[in-house]
Amino acid sequence: MDMNLNSYIRTQNVFSKKFCSAAVKNIQDIKWSKHNFYEPNKKKEIHISGDKELSVGYARNVMTDSIMDKLHSTIHKYIIGLKMKEWFDGWTGYSLVRYNQYEVGQTMAIHCDHIYSLFTTESDKKAKGIPVLSIIGVLNDDYEGGELMFHDKEYETKTGDVIIFPSNFLYPHMVKPVTKGTRYSFVSWVY
Repeated sequence: MDMNLNSYIRTQNVFSKKFCSAAVKNIQDIKWSKHNFYEPNKKKEIHISGDKELSVGYARNVMTDSIMDKLHSTIHKYIIGLKMKEWFDGWTGYSLVRYNQYEVGQTMAIHCDHIYSLFTTESDKKAKGIPVLSIIGVLNDDYEGGELMFHDKEYETKTGDVIIFPSNFLYPHMVKPVTKGTRYSFVSWVY
């Protein structure tokens, strides 16, 4: 079987520019914190890019609920499009969206979404598995730099796009530093 990895990275224009603009305004005042990567061998979160790493935040509001509702059908379309119904036709759920904010000079280091800590809770820190699909939602494109990269190749994104791809070592990705403006996106993971 000739496997073209890029054939598993799919983009769909899911959200209108008006919706995305409202979402960006809605998340301006959430509590942002520096992004960390979980290091399973050390069993702790670590900084990879120091101060250059993006900020992340969570908000449970009407915009988040609308995003979550729309993601369900988007995930379904992605899975149907893979034409693997005979052995993979569903998923258990997906995580609450996390918002990403990249200011000038900020980046996300190269990584894969093999996230052991994603489905733990404060009361139960034991790993329960890893995500099977990663989702990136693009909330604006009025910035410069901040290119999404897969395998050292730029993946073009526009406001309202949702990118879905497998969450494993075959899909290393990163975001280059923003050079002008502020880049906003959201992420979620399917399990």
